Amino acid sequence: MSRAFAAKLWWRFRSGDSIWAEFMHAKYSSGCHPLEASSVRPSRTWRRLEAIRVVVEPKIRWCIGEGLVDFWKDRWALDNPLEEVVVGAGHPHFLVSEFLTRDGWDEARLAQWVPESVIGVIRDIPFEVSQKDRLVWAPSSSGLFSVNSAWEFLRQRRCPSLVDSLLGQPALPAKMVFLAWRLVRKFIPLDVVLKSRGVLLPSRCGCCYGEEEDLLHVFVTGPIASQVWTRVSRRFGFQMRNCSTMASVFIAWFLSSDTSSKNHIRVIVPIVVCWFFWRARNQERFQGGRWEVNRIIWDVENFIEQLGRANKLRGFHFKGDEDCEWRRLVSGPARRSSPRAIAWEKPPCGVFKLNTDASVINGRAMGGGLVRNYQGKLIFAFYKEFGEHGVLEAECLALLEGLQLCLQRGLVPSLVEVDSKVLVHLVVSGAVAKWPLCNSLRKVRRFLEGFPATISHVFREANSPADRLAAVGLTGSHVFEEGSHLPAIVRSAIVLDSLGVPGVRWLSEDG
Repeated sequence: MSRAFAAKLWWRFRSGDSIWAEFMHAKYSSGCHPLEASSVRPSRTWRRLEAIRVVVEPKIRWCIGEGLVDFWKDRWALDNPLEEVVVGAGHPHFLVSEFLTRDGWDEARLAQWVPESVIGVIRDIPFEVSQKDRLVWAPSSSGLFSVNSAWEFLRQRRCPSLVDSLLGQPALPAKMVFLAWRLVRKFIPLDVVLKSRGVLLPSRCGCCYGEEEDLLHVFVTGPIASQVWTRVSRRFGFQMRNCSTMASVFIAWFLSSDTSSKNHIRVIVPIVVCWFFWRARNQERFQGGRWEVNRIIWDVENFIEQLGRANKLRGFHFKGDEDCEWRRLVSGPARRSSPRAIAWEKPPCGVFKLNTDASVINGRAMGGGLVRNYQGKLIFAFYKEFGEHGVLEAECLALLEGLQLCLQRGLVPSLVEVDSKVLVHLVVSGAVAKWPLCNSLRKVRRFLEGFPATISHVFREANSPADRLAAVGLTGSHVFEEGSHLPAIVRSAIVLDSLGVPGVRWLSEDG
């Protein structure tokens, strides 16, 4: 955790937006890049920064504003610094601002230092000289630094534990889940466990009064426990055998059926059984009660009934066990829904509307969109492949492509609609977003401000032509000036929209 806070310190140092950061830059990295800065007599804080910078710096990206970013050493164009990508005799110190002009990038000067393939990437990077350069934290989906994301990135992960993944049951109270977790790790104050930790006391099992109170004896092999396990497991058609640890008990139940999953009833039941074993033990020890097989089984069955009445059980809990008696407890969806008519709305007279959408199939991103007038008549449509991108990046690239094509044709789409609520929020809120999505978002915002245009979210049923166009699976890029050139499935959707025919969407009654 201390390394995560050290990463936060490096982030603040690189941001340079505080008096402390300015002081540290002036003292330690004046005249050199922060990665190369050193000191003969460093402070304790600087030693922390030196220890963490090699790990954290590769996760920092730059969104270009005024261009006060190191051209060779900072990550602003690619995932690696340009000095690692461009092989050359030397890399003299440049700032990115030295390659900026009023009209865009100084490609003639770029060609003197980087190959054409890199120039093609740089050419598409937007910049705003009136704004400051912004840091983007790559491990975060929002692009903003957080100690949590730094900890997730820095911590050493062990192999996932199958047993622990089985114990996290959202349908059960936390006290039951926590008890099962303690059982697996032997963190239970039984007599034998306490003796192993130096607490000397006589031991007697409350279920049989004949043996020491041992973990396996109380929960698995004792006369009461073995009868309960036999009767409960018989309900599912198997017999639990040869379990030498509590972990093996939970795994045996999980593997008792080929159709069981981590949220299956066969995983829930043993946790519940163990809870009532523990309750029976405590009642005998502290209240003078007695262990009874029938009582424990009744408690287990009654608790499962309560789960059903509380709407905690669903059909997937009983996959492959549809004949189980408890299957009758499954309730329907808690939220009721009703059909709603959703239709595309024509823009006002003299106004153009742009609709875009994207899809990702087998890692291949593609997008499409179309511009229509107040009569619903097609002005133009487009389709384009984007390569390997996530869904949100593909949605943004499709929107950007549509806005660029409108600019080339001298059209002003005053209304823009997409069916990605997340994308609309990112555009409107001005959030940084992850890299390189932040660069595309900057371009989109610039286009929307320049037209000007407003962007809004619509349901997919009101975005049907763009949705179908994005999924037609063509190759390369296509611009359709005539509706007759579009695929039939897209043409039919445009006709239905122009006639005001709605689609049907099931919405929850609370909105």
